[in-house]
Amino acid sequence: MSDLDTSTTIKGPEADDTSSASVPSVGEQAKAKPPAPNGKVWISSALRAAQPEANKDKPPGNAPQSPPTTGARAMPAPDDEQKKPETPIELIWETPKVRPILHASAFHGLAGEISQAIKPETEADVAGLLFEILAAFGNAVGRAPYVSVGAVHQAANLFVAKIGETAKGRKGQGWAEVRRIFRRADEQWAHAAITSGLSSGEGLIASLSEYTDKKGNVTTPDKRALVIEPEMGKVLRVIGREKNTLVDVVRDAWDGEILRVKTRKDPLEAPDTHVTIIAHCTLEEVNKELDDLLVANGFANRFLFCCAFRSRKLAFGGNLTENTIQDLADKLSEALNVARNIQEVTWSEPARATWKQLYEGTGFRETTGLTGAIAARGEAQTVRLCLIFALLDGCRKISLAHLRAAYACWQYAEDSARYVFGNRLGDPVEERLLDAARDAYPRGIDGTEQNRAAGGKGVPKARKALIARGLLREERILSGVAGHPTTFVFATLPADQSDQSDLSPLLDDPRLFPGINPINPINPQGERENVSDEDAADPVACAFPIGATGSRCLRCGVAWGKHR
Repeated sequence: MSDLDTSTTIKGPEADDTSSASVPSVGEQAKAKPPAPNGKVWISSALRAAQPEANKDKPPGNAPQSPPTTGARAMPAPDDEQKKPETPIELIWETPKVRPILHASAFHGLAGEISQAIKPETEADVAGLLFEILAAFGNAVGRAPYVSVGAVHQAANLFVAKIGETAKGRKGQGWAEVRRIFRRADEQWAHAAITSGLSSGEGLIASLSEYTDKKGNVTTPDKRALVIEPEMGKVLRVIGREKNTLVDVVRDAWDGEILRVKTRKDPLEAPDTHVTIIAHCTLEEVNKELDDLLVANGFANRFLFCCAFRSRKLAFGGNLTENTIQDLADKLSEALNVARNIQEVTWSEPARATWKQLYEGTGFRETTGLTGAIAARGEAQTVRLCLIFALLDGCRKISLAHLRAAYACWQYAEDSARYVFGNRLGDPVEERLLDAARDAYPRGIDGTEQNRAAGGKGVPKARKALIARGLLREERILSGVAGHPTTFVFATLPADQSDQSDLSPLLDDPRLFPGINPINPINPQGERENVSDEDAADPVACAFPIGATGSRCLRCGVAWGKHR
């Protein structure tokens, strides 16, 4: 059974001939050689019933029978046979991986139009195309536009980690198509800002710092940098080197802080920078190289993870016509010119009300483990996505459509992280301890076995964390040594084999997004839909100049000449 097809399966006599075979007793199961980690074990109905607190007096085990004492219970004797179950249960410890699906509402406005135009002409995933378009546009507009969240200004720079299952994810092919359109739209920015390779913090800062030549002439570079890193695994390995400054610099770059390196004799400094990163990696590399330290120190959660799957096979590649490229580039150029003249972007009243419900309600899941740590900046990432969608529409206010598109992108990013990292806990000691307990199931493991399996150091803390998460339970059991009960930990049965919560109903909930059609906003003609009804009532929200044919603005429905 593969990773993508794991589930708890109840097999009856009509489904599997093995159900008629003799099922070992509790004592026999305790003596049996434990299965491979994260594998399958056959458990009896009695053992499943032993898990709830109500049946705590009948847990599995293999210690000899002893009279109970205060605070401990006696283990059942190995020959204490229990009735054979009629229906054995095949148990899979790991949560099944489910490929993330990008909700149609994410393809809003010009970004959706460009990605949909490229989609049939490339083998690249359309989700990856959309995320790269949003990141590139956010960098090209610069750091002037922002959304205020208290005293913090959220700018339009994104960090995207594009993850493919293998090298055939066509990650680079998708960026090549996006880059071609952006170069046509703004050649000056593309030449100055698009760069490749991340090796050290000093290198990034030096490329964005003022340079004084021998004659005293000062050269000020473009403060925007769109860094394309085709081998994220290599960067993660570089970061692991002692005294590498890249982690701190990357964190400061996402936060919009002054980039500094003070460990040199001649300290480097680059203020007012606007850095975007698009990194490509495979599933295997990111799981191997991304350690718990990079997760804990906030490096990983500044990235939007985006799964990219090969969408189709085109033997001779695609053929995006010259007319299509030029048309998209013209629209993109117009959008950039307008967006660069916008500074603070605020919330429309309907969007503000919906954002409040999402933020304070169930819109952002509190997930444990590695996925939860990586998704810790979901709210801030969603605000930045809202800003970019609003700027693409030339709006000074975030509308419901912008919020819905941004939230759909965030949902895909979180589901991508869950697909990439699965049930990884992010702590190697916790993972080794949990594997050992699951290997030993249905019996428990004592302190000696725990230390042997998990390395000794950090075991008490790891055990406490796993018990708090409900992955282990602890019990004191008399094991035959007179008067000295032993503390065992037991792996708990998964209550729910699927942790892939579906947030798409929120995106289609008319109470959160009233008046917005749940169908893909890109119509067959490729035109952009109206932003939303509230912008028509608030003409100032749309900053787009007069220039298109027709009597009304495509973005807010207001008659031309009444935008300002």
